[in-house]
Amino acid sequence: MRKRRVALVGLPPDTSTTLCRALDPRRYDVDQFGTPVSFLHVLGNLRATPPGWSPTYDLVLCRLDMPGISGVGLLLQVRLADPKITVVVSCPTVDDELVSDLQTLGAAVAQEPIEPEVFRSLLERVLVLTARAD
Repeated sequence: MRKRRVALVGLPPDTSTTLCRALDPRRYDVDQFGTPVSFLHVLGNLRATPPGWSPTYDLVLCRLDMPGISGVGLLLQVRLADPKITVVVSCPTVDDELVSDLQTLGAAVAQEPIEPEVFRSLLERVLVLTARAD
């Protein structure tokens, strides 16, 4: 089984560090991005790789409120770049309308603070959903 790539975008540094430590480095490559713009720059460079070699991310976890680009804006940009990437948008309060709106756009929702166990469980579900693509 190949290692899964995870991008943590716009999360507070302590949250990002905690989530990275919760993941087994033999199973996951985790990249941390302080801003959505820095992530989109890397994602754009990944898309420009030679034919036959297409590194990408399996999951992107971002905040709903980020400087420059919102979590919804990032979700839309990721969908344009690679619709196969699972996007999870985190926010401090979650209601049915927000969940419905984000699911309509193809994202999952996680309530902050995100506990490491919840994050690992979320990744396991992504593995099941994307296993058939390998």
